[in-house]
Amino acid sequence: MMAVTMVMLCVLGLAMVAGCEDKRPTPEDRKLVSPAVDTYVQALAARMTGDRSLACLLANTLPNTLDTTVASFKSDGGDAFVVTGDIEAMWLRDSTNQVLPYLRFARASDGVVRALVEGLIRRQAAQVLADPYANAHTLEPYGRTPNVGDSTSRCAYASTRESAMTPGIFERKYELDSLLAFLKLSRSYHNATGGDVRPFGAPWLRAVASALDVFEIMQHSSAAERAAPCGPAYNFERSNLAGQGPLDTLLHGVGSPAAHTGLIRSAFRPSDDATTFAFNVPQNAFAVVELRHTAALLRHL
Repeated sequence: MMAVTMVMLCVLGLAMVAGCEDKRPTPEDRKLVSPAVDTYVQALAARMTGDRSLACLLANTLPNTLDTTVASFKSDGGDAFVVTGDIEAMWLRDSTNQVLPYLRFARASDGVVRALVEGLIRRQAAQVLADPYANAHTLEPYGRTPNVGDSTSRCAYASTRESAMTPGIFERKYELDSLLAFLKLSRSYHNATGGDVRPFGAPWLRAVASALDVFEIMQHSSAAERAAPCGPAYNFERSNLAGQGPLDTLLHGVGSPAAHTGLIRSAFRPSDDATTFAFNVPQNAFAVVELRHTAALLRHL
């Protein structure tokens, strides 16, 4: 009965927006349905009588993450995987920003958004634990990565190095904002649910500790890192640059030289383009905000 009602509401909602073409997938083809989100979208679009084009845009796009990008979902909040657009991989940054507009529905009676975001936090924590320098992962632990030409390594036994492009990593571009997005989604969920602590068990705590370790390491000067027995903690080179250009790789694999300033170095920008200089100021401002929020959340926990 609810499924039939939702189909009727979806049709009526867009029909109430004069001249609006329904661009959403058919109800049976939608990845995830939240009655609370659909009802809100339709009601808001119907009230936007001053700009019907904007109302149409809202009605078609606000539910898009639920409609098209939820590749895996467990209704008990155990796991969720949100792909980035038409790319079959999940970015920490993108998945956070894709679900943030839905957090107002975290206490809705249908429970869909709450379970989605809870599961997404668990998945993000698992990705950070797998490799805190990776920005995107595949759904399956041994999913195919298209960037087989990427050269990126990490410290191994007796100060040797080994390839860090392990199965399950889709791309290993270290971006400060990716780890901060994980922290932001966590505290935003906690606030939106009125203090639900279910996602914040031992794996989440270890993931936070791993992120903090990276922040501390990336405060070191590049000279200090080069002098370390194992060399830099992070490096990245993309060998196949056809049609991509130098922003897809780091200068000499490690990026521009940087002194110790107290700021956190970031190899790549939120655009996935390499930074020209190591200290991305907006990302460091983001770090100040999210570390304060995380400290408050940890004190509460």
